[in-house]
Amino acid sequence: LSGAAEWGAKNGAQPWMILLFSGLGAWAICLLSRTGGIRKKGLFLLALEFQGKKIEMHALRDSGNLLRTGSGRPVIVIPEGKAKALIPNGVNLNDLSTLPTGWQLIRAKTAAGEKTLMCFRPDTVLIKKDKKIWRVDAAAAISGALKRRALLPEGLFSREEEKNHAGG
Repeated sequence: LSGAAEWGAKNGAQPWMILLFSGLGAWAICLLSRTGGIRKKGLFLLALEFQGKKIEMHALRDSGNLLRTGSGRPVIVIPEGKAKALIPNGVNLNDLSTLPTGWQLIRAKTAAGEKTLMCFRPDTVLIKKDKKIWRVDAAAAISGALKRRALLPEGLFSREEEKNHAGG
């Protein structure tokens, strides 16, 4: 928006016009960034089951999530608050020495920096979009940095899956 305002000022636009159009542009961006706007296509419902416990949450397809386990399994990143029901007793996500048996550590690099996350393999992972549901083979890492939505790795989406299952 600042670039457009600068261009308008250089080309003789009145200050009130620049403010009006900048405000309208900001309003349009806010509307589009809401769940019903540009994100809607990438919004899924994720269901995980682990040791008899189940959770569901919204998830976003994240083309920047390239995490994989050592065996090559894609890693879904889930918010700590949503994952609490799946975390075994005595596990402190901030104390890596409490890593449960069968879990592993995975190093995640983001724009905010690097973080080591606890990672496990859920018994069942289902992705739901519209009226379609499909099962995927994925691991899950727990992050305290996320608040509401999980991040689905690009590795879960092949062109064939999108066409046949996600309507994508």
